[in-house]
Amino acid sequence: MGARDMKIWFAGLLCIVIWGGPASADGHDVDYYALSRQLFDQDRYEEALSAAEKAVVYSEREFGPDHKNTALALYQYSRCLFLLKRTAEAERPATRALGIAEKEWDADHLYTAALVELLAGIYYVQERDTEALRLFERTLDIREAALGPDNPDVVASHDWLFQTYLNSRRLAEAGPFIKGSLARRERALGPDHPLVIDSLNKLGMVYHHQGRFEKAEPIYVRLLATQEKTLGPQHVDVATTLEVYGILLRKTGRSAAAVKLEDRAAEIRQLNE
Repeated sequence: MGARDMKIWFAGLLCIVIWGGPASADGHDVDYYALSRQLFDQDRYEEALSAAEKAVVYSEREFGPDHKNTALALYQYSRCLFLLKRTAEAERPATRALGIAEKEWDADHLYTAALVELLAGIYYVQERDTEALRLFERTLDIREAALGPDNPDVVASHDWLFQTYLNSRRLAEAGPFIKGSLARRERALGPDHPLVIDSLNKLGMVYHHQGRFEKAEPIYVRLLATQEKTLGPQHVDVATTLEVYGILLRKTGRSAAAVKLEDRAAEIRQLNE
């Protein structure tokens, strides 16, 4: 398996900012942390890295090596390295920042979750899946408890955890994870919510890839009915589900039924061209 490439969802750490910084040539203070974040958001990662490195130096000198501001500067420095694909270098500052965060905030704080997720992303790219899974699970637990199942950060954490299960071919673990997620989402959001549809789709995919067609089929039937109800019968997502369901029917010796689904999917796609 080749090296993975990933631009992870970074949660914003907006509430604590390093104010001020070393004096610039014209006598004005430079907030290198804020500058690095601004450059990072503009995809100017090399410049953001340089500013973040200065923010770390400044924070260590002014606040101390174990201060929460130093943790934020290290986080910023690490994620710049990460996006520059220098993951081996990114691991050390991310690990150090997480250690500070667990002492200065709390092991279950949302700021801590962002640092856990960054380190999980580093492990993911390095194909250290067991370590990545442990940290993605921790990130999801913290965020879901604090923010609820439909928060964008929670959804992103959920998706990265599921993707790591798939990439490491741990389908036996992915199934129970998605079943639990489906139950929580349905309980909190109702049976027709888009995130419930997402969990149904993923659960069907897992069963299908495991060859557990008797489990996958009722999931596809429910998924199709929910999509038609919420999205309309001519939506492209309906076509995709029809196609996947058709593959299952062919694998289970029901080619005639598969053709009907495939023909309908083709009609929907033609209408959406």
